[in-house]
Amino acid sequence: MVVAVLVAHEGGSPRPAPPVPPVRPVAVEAAAPAQVPAPVAAPADRVAEAAAQVLRGDDPTAVVTELADRRARALVDADPSALALVDAPGSAALAADEELLRQLAAAGSSFSGLAFDVRSVTVQESGADRLVVRAEVVTAEHQVRGAGGTATTVAAGAPRSSRLELVRVAGEWRIGAVG
Repeated sequence: MVVAVLVAHEGGSPRPAPPVPPVRPVAVEAAAPAQVPAPVAAPADRVAEAAAQVLRGDDPTAVVTELADRRARALVDADPSALALVDAPGSAALAADEELLRQLAAAGSSFSGLAFDVRSVTVQESGADRLVVRAEVVTAEHQVRGAGGTATTVAAGAPRSSRLELVRVAGEWRIGAVG
């Protein structure tokens, strides 16, 4: 359908509509790209980096506490690969922890709520890549879950004094031996 527009003027005769001026292109400035904030490390990434900084440091109490926390998580998660963040490769400590995980798996058991409270750390020997400390640690109350789903609560232990030999692995402290 075509519609013609006529404009009447005084003489009564129709007259065509006045010409429409040509459309001129208008320059439109592109909007500035939105400023996207730089990626922010996730909280878990920041925690992991802070823990790694502790293990690169020289505070024996902080180092032993971080290693104890990592060991508890590895045992609760039944994750042998996580033990690499605790024990030195090929060490007696690694072999003992891997054996503990094998025994748990064979029995169909797992830990829940396991934690270690480091009460004190005393340096006995110190070197750039080797540190021997005496640590007093308390194992927190936790549960051992059996294959049938039953849970046995294990009371918190008495403070236990252990001799720990720590060695640097790729710049971070790891447990080499426990005595």
